Amino acid sequence: MGITSATMKRACKMEFRATYRIILACCALPILASCDFSSTFCDLEDLKYQCTRPHESDKQMSRDIEVEQKEILTQEGRKTVITTMPDLVGGIARVKESPDGSIFLVGGQESMIVRKKPTADDWNATYLTSSPNFIRDIAFLNNKNAFAVGDKGMIYSTQDGGENWKLYNPGFISETSSDLEDLKFRAAYTVAFSDNDHGVVAGEQRVLTTIDGGKTWQRSFDSMSGIAVQRIILNKDRTGWATTSSGLLYTPDSGRSWVVQDSPLREPTPSLALEHVEPNLLCYTISYSVLCSDEPGPFRKGKVAWKNETGSGAGITSLKMHDSKRGWFTTDSGRIYMTEDGGRTWHIWMDVLANLQEGLPKNTALQIELWDMDAGAERIFAAGAMTKFEDREDGRHIHTMPILLSWERPTAEQDAAKHDLPAQ
Repeated sequence: MGITSATMKRACKMEFRATYRIILACCALPILASCDFSSTFCDLEDLKYQCTRPHESDKQMSRDIEVEQKEILTQEGRKTVITTMPDLVGGIARVKESPDGSIFLVGGQESMIVRKKPTADDWNATYLTSSPNFIRDIAFLNNKNAFAVGDKGMIYSTQDGGENWKLYNPGFISETSSDLEDLKFRAAYTVAFSDNDHGVVAGEQRVLTTIDGGKTWQRSFDSMSGIAVQRIILNKDRTGWATTSSGLLYTPDSGRSWVVQDSPLREPTPSLALEHVEPNLLCYTISYSVLCSDEPGPFRKGKVAWKNETGSGAGITSLKMHDSKRGWFTTDSGRIYMTEDGGRTWHIWMDVLANLQEGLPKNTALQIELWDMDAGAERIFAAGAMTKFEDREDGRHIHTMPILLSWERPTAEQDAAKHDLPAQ
């Protein structure tokens, strides 16, 4: 993937939506040498406004934000809350519910972390850098301790439940730290912990592991040339899986060693979604395909009743199971599909774009991209970006903002009523 200076100049004339999609698309490529735009953003006149924070220092900055909410119904009549954040620019790469029930949204620009506490109605945005870097993932060890990772391989940590964050690895990006050269990498896409001590950070051509809660890190799995690790899941018994630009990997020891897993489908497209449900259901995706296995059985390809998917080309972007039978996946065109048979078949569950466009003025159009899902204690979440196009007398105005969807997890009584079974 070659990017010329002329191409960059054309890209800089686009609105933030295009920039956001380019960066997210880059993290899905096997080799990302041409995808680190952050060093050139601030040198280009058209993007200078995106490279400066509305404050003078380079310290963490937080502010309350306004949100707009709307309720819609799915095709099965389930109430879904849609939250948009017009105060912010950009979209969401990951959504996670913390152990205490707080909602965290991470993305960009400026290494943005959005939080909503479970006992409050207000939303807060924290910016960790003044450059257009993205936070790609976040993982919680407990109510207080968490790690967030992102562009340039940066690792941030909090010890107070997300009130304050600090750069945990400044030495990784220091030119004078030759002893840490082996740990440096250009982008971290995923972080996971099996317990308070054992964790993994991975991304472009690097996998780092810790056995002391992140105090020190070691490089593992040296055969990573040209490989980008997209997502990692670790279980309490320290087993886990990773999706990469070259397929599926398995670890028996919290990421210290990895084994390539057989797959019935080989495509030059990275896997963006991964899910494991106890006791033995494992699912992951490649482009527009869903593959599930009832371990230790073989993977089977699910049958999807597609509905005119016309996204950016990433296909299925995230997958989350409620249990071993029912689950959902999202696409980059803003649709959500559902399975009720453990991933064997999938059908459209919600067309977010169609719901939100209903009743809009003729001069206004929307585009929805969903990039991640999470299963909280009581609700399922899906997050991404909503771009609003509005034609006015002075021209077309384009604004990309975060979007979050949430709906209640089905109860045992609801499942029993749906399938005409006695509740357990």
